[in-house]
Amino acid sequence: MDRTAITDLPWPRWARARLATSLRVSPDLSSDAVSALPKGAYVETTGTTQGRWSQAFFLADGTPDNWTVGWVDGLDLGLPRGDQSDMTGYMLTRAQLASGKPDVWLKVPYHTQLDGTNYADANCGPTSIAMALDAYGITDSVGGLRAAALKIQNMDGCDDCGTFIGVLVKVVEAHGLKTFNLKDNPDTLHHWTVDEVRTQLQSGHVVIPQVQFRQLPGRLTSPYYGDHYIVVTGISGTSFLYNDPVDSDGRGYGRLITAEQLDKAMNNAHDEFSYAAFAVGR
Repeated sequence: MDRTAITDLPWPRWARARLATSLRVSPDLSSDAVSALPKGAYVETTGTTQGRWSQAFFLADGTPDNWTVGWVDGLDLGLPRGDQSDMTGYMLTRAQLASGKPDVWLKVPYHTQLDGTNYADANCGPTSIAMALDAYGITDSVGGLRAAALKIQNMDGCDDCGTFIGVLVKVVEAHGLKTFNLKDNPDTLHHWTVDEVRTQLQSGHVVIPQVQFRQLPGRLTSPYYGDHYIVVTGISGTSFLYNDPVDSDGRGYGRLITAEQLDKAMNNAHDEFSYAAFAVGR
């Protein structure tokens, strides 16, 4: 075959590490590493390539200051499940960080619910409160938090059971933190607004809303119509930053959602849980 008849495919903007690797100073395996790249980590390529190597931007779990640019071996990368153009819309990008830091970005360590356990598909609630607890220096295993929640629900050992938002509040409070605005009275859940979410973040409190999974950015074609928990961690202009326990379609932290998208996702939560949420702080 004539090599000139073959068209090279362009590098994808977003890629995921197939195995633990490194960002390096130059496109050479013998060059110094500038950052470790854990297995499953997402990078944003810059468009500069050399052979099988690509220059890439890696936003580490944490804050806007925790990022690096280096060279990564393309043999260590794979395509993520998320649509490339969709991902650019909901992943905080290098260009956005270069133009200015988010107005608020609370340091909330990330956990994924997709950890290979039998209950991974039903574990967004315990995973979300694990992130919230870690934000305030309190560490407990996701499995332990799930066991505590299911015990309250009298569902010990159930792999496909979700967790109720009121139960998550009880587990958080049992670990010594305060929660805010779950209910207006013992029988009525508080009806949150995006302005209230913004106010709580400005007060240093993370917010865990119950949302419809399909209404989150990039999920409109998902076959799953059920509810989901996320952790809202910051404010960027009129949009919000959040951690999503599901990270198969992009980096789980440093995601962006507009105020309108968040309002719609909360509104479409199931029945009485429409606009249900709670904040966590000290």
